[in-house]
Amino acid sequence: MVRLPSLVIFDRDGTLNRLVDYDGEAQVAPRRVDDVRLVEGARQVLESLHNLGVTIAVATNQPDISRGLISSEESDSIGKAVLESLPISAYFVCPHDNPDGCDCRKPKPGLLFSALSTFGCEPNDAVFVGDRQSDVEAGVAAGIFTILICDHCSHAEHDKFTCVRHISEVVECIGSLDD
Repeated sequence: MVRLPSLVIFDRDGTLNRLVDYDGEAQVAPRRVDDVRLVEGARQVLESLHNLGVTIAVATNQPDISRGLISSEESDSIGKAVLESLPISAYFVCPHDNPDGCDCRKPKPGLLFSALSTFGCEPNDAVFVGDRQSDVEAGVAAGIFTILICDHCSHAEHDKFTCVRHISEVVECIGSLDD
C-alpha cells in the first residue's frame, strides 16, 4: 500500500486557478474575484486527495498587494472564493514584493514552514505543488518534495522534485512517490 503524505500544499495562481490577461499584461494573478477560474481538473485533484484523507493547504505570493495593483480586501475576497470552492484547510499569503526582503515570499520557504507548523507536519510527510521555478526552490529549501506543473518540461525525476505536464497528473504522481 502506498503511504500518502499527510499534507499537500498547492501554489494558487497558475496551479489551481488560471492566470488572467489585463490591459496588455499577459498571464498575471487575478485581481478581481469575478476573474477567478479554476484550472481544468483542479477541483477533481483536490477532492480526490481530500477523500483520501490528505490535508490540503495553499501557499501563494501576492505581490500585487504591495505593488498597489489590488487591495488587501480584494485579495482576501479572492482567497475566500478559492477556499469556499475547494477542500482547502488553510490559506497562506505573502503580500510582499521582491524588494521587501521578507522570509515568506517564495522562493524563500517561510510560507511552507508556516503550513508545516500549522498542521504539525514534518517536511518528509508533505508535498508541494507549483508551476514556477520559485515554487521548486521554496519546496527544496523547506525540505518538501515538490511537483512542478510545466507543460513544456520533461517528466524527469530529481532528488527533490519531479515534473508533470498537468494538474490532473498530481494524484498519480503522489501515489508513485513510494514506488
